[in-house]
Amino acid sequence: MKKNLSIISLILWMGIIFIFSHQPSDASTESSQFIVLFLTDIAAISPTFLSRLISNLLIPYIRELAHIFLYIVLGMVLLNAYYVAFLSVKTKELMALFAGITYAIFDEIHQYFIPGRAFQIIDILLDTIGLIIGIGILMFVNKFITKKIFKKERIHETKN
Repeated sequence: MKKNLSIISLILWMGIIFIFSHQPSDASTESSQFIVLFLTDIAAISPTFLSRLISNLLIPYIRELAHIFLYIVLGMVLLNAYYVAFLSVKTKELMALFAGITYAIFDEIHQYFIPGRAFQIIDILLDTIGLIIGIGILMFVNKFITKKIFKKERIHETKN
């Protein structure tokens, strides 16, 4: 059951990335502008520090941050699929990274054929940054948080 859910999550997330990539440039710009307007509204009602952060960091780099965010999630979902499906493989993290970078390259090739879009190496680099962050987050959760939970359960079991 875990394996199936993990694979389904991976396919769904890759589908979401594909849908965003398949948008012509005007639709993609429209999506970005919607998010910018939303962030502008939040900045208007936010304390000064948060308002400046949104205005100076998030809004100008919305497309780059979108790449990173989408691939953070992809990195986590990919690594989870490798954890669940390939229990005996010792290089799961590298395999997940390689698979994610391969998907990013094919995603950029796909965009090359979409009106107003282009193949951009910088996007592959941003996607790779997102993958590394996502894989790192899941590795941290798996190594430290999961071990602490199991350690607490073992202590509780020995007391009973």
